[in-house]
Amino acid sequence: MGFLVYLPSVVAAVRSGFVGLAVLDTVAVAVVIALHRADRLPFAWRASMFCLVCYVFAAGLLVVVGPISPKSTPGTAVGTS
Repeated sequence: MGFLVYLPSVVAAVRSGFVGLAVLDTVAVAVVIALHRADRLPFAWRASMFCLVCYVFAAGLLVVVGPISPKSTPGTAVGTS
């Protein structure tokens, strides 16, 4: 399922000029596939690595795309109401 989202995401990133985002997305998907195939690693290690991949991907998005306006983040809307 993730691969179906990966392809349009990479195409859109490259067309928009965000080649770094396409590379980041490719590395994240490759690591997740490798974790899925790594049956010898304990589940706790694979789960921790998956969380780390998600964290690094989110931090990379902030670096490549930049932060979004605070008015559009859900946490701000909930915090101010």
